[in-house]
Amino acid sequence: MTEEKKTIPIGGMHCASCAQTIEGALRKAPGIKEASVNLATEKAYVTYDPNITNENEVIATINSTGYEARLETKKSYCKNRRDDLCVLRANDRKRVEENRRHC
Repeated sequence: MTEEKKTIPIGGMHCASCAQTIEGALRKAPGIKEASVNLATEKAYVTYDPNITNENEVIATINSTGYEARLETKKSYCKNRRDDLCVLRANDRKRVEENRRHC
């Protein structure tokens, strides 16, 4: 059986409930074999079946929960960020601020 493992940076998490929300959505998504979200590292660790889903769908699943996920690349991920919003697109900041109020 084929499987792929990805580590995906996530912006906008502020508490354990945020991480649990993302983790729950990932575990319900088709093709996901394992998923864990670490609040401290702001990353999701996902194992999936590439015959059923792909990394873009995994990212879309995370984004659908109101948080921002992107593939980690040297250019797209802020290594020396001062706040957790640096990885967010400008039009997603409002949604993250709304999520922050629920924590």
